[in-house]
Amino acid sequence: MWLILFLLLLPSATFAQESTDSATIPTITADSSSISATATPKDSSPPPPYLQYQQDYIYQYDLYQQAYLKYIDKRDVYTKYGTITTQKEKFTAAIDAINARNLTLRTYLTALRTMLDEYQSANPTATESDKIELSKWEAWFEEQLIIVPAINNQIDLTRWIDSFKEKYLIIQKVIYTALVQHEVNLRTTTLNLLHQTADEIRSNPNLQPENQNWLNTLTIKSDLVSSSLNAALAYTTKKQSTNKFTNFYPSAKTDLTNANNYLREISADLKLTIIKFIKK
Repeated sequence: MWLILFLLLLPSATFAQESTDSATIPTITADSSSISATATPKDSSPPPPYLQYQQDYIYQYDLYQQAYLKYIDKRDVYTKYGTITTQKEKFTAAIDAINARNLTLRTYLTALRTMLDEYQSANPTATESDKIELSKWEAWFEEQLIIVPAINNQIDLTRWIDSFKEKYLIIQKVIYTALVQHEVNLRTTTLNLLHQTADEIRSNPNLQPENQNWLNTLTIKSDLVSSSLNAALAYTTKKQSTNKFTNFYPSAKTDLTNANNYLREISADLKLTIIKFIKK
């Protein structure tokens, strides 16, 4: 237990819009984040289930990119020629791209919800609440996979796009709240394991009483970890604008990084105590 490793790849969603007269297609990109205390390469446990869902997301995102590029091509052809045929082709390509986008987002939400399982025990109630919200939007996107292909005119498509823009403001908040909660859970689990390690060190008969000054540092840095995690979570509860999403994840990430740095310091302190003060 004195050697701990947590390495996690987090996909996150970023919203970039191209406004057209027929479709608005958001782009999803990947963001990586890792946390590690003192590392050990020895881990024979099976990969977490969410990794398969993450691969599904990557596959669907690739299909979405292809559909989006096809839409761009058909849009440009229509702009050039302006015929009824090219207009219909552009409309069909827009429907296909939106549907591919919706499937990609649904797959992403499934991966994110499943990822929350891994460290849910650190904050079970809050995490379950996030999972419920993600499930609701998964179901909504599942419905849209049937609804959108049934749209056969520009007016109804424009209405759907306008409605989606409003809903996506909420969806983004749900996504980033879940991402922050997951990272908080991860760091809370790390902190708990480090405390268990400290308890083992305390009970070691080879540790001399005069060499337990590190306990004061552990308490102080543990409080700093908790404060940073609470600060990160506070961003998720701030009220959003009704017409524009303010991405709070970068600000929360700063506090999460601070917590991670304190965890590294605690881990280093424990290692030093083991090496320096425990007699063989």
